Amino acid sequence: MPDALTPLREMARLHTRLFLNALAGVDDEAAARRPEGRTNNIAFVALHVLDARCWLAGYLGEPLTHPFDEDLRDVNSVDDVETLPPIDAVRDAWRDASRSFEALLDRLDADALAGPSPMPFPIDDTTTLGALVFLLHHEAFHVGQLALLRRYVGLDGLSYE
Repeated sequence: MPDALTPLREMARLHTRLFLNALAGVDDEAAARRPEGRTNNIAFVALHVLDARCWLAGYLGEPLTHPFDEDLRDVNSVDDVETLPPIDAVRDAWRDASRSFEALLDRLDADALAGPSPMPFPIDDTTTLGALVFLLHHEAFHVGQLALLRRYVGLDGLSYE
């Protein structure tokens, strides 16, 4: 693993843990509750983060199958979701995807990271490494949303443990 990737791998591992911590104690009823009936719920945000991690693995050359892809194919917002998967299934899928993604990070090489990103992202660094930084930031953004939503459903704040 290139030295430049070491802190990013640590960040991905932290996101893996914090995502699970954000869902700790969340049941299906709590996962489906929406603040004011307009805001995304825990389940939808969790599915989005799972989708983003699977997409990121594909972006880096090793696609991961999103286990709920078929159910969410035409979903653009939480209002489009007919049935949410059980939150335990989302947690399990996250664990599986994260193991694969973290192993992928160990196999990346410096040349691949230094190359130009095939997609633009809203940062100045246009390399694949820059894209990885942005996409890990995206995960952190949504883990923060999960932390806030867990407080909304009456649970304690997010733990870093």
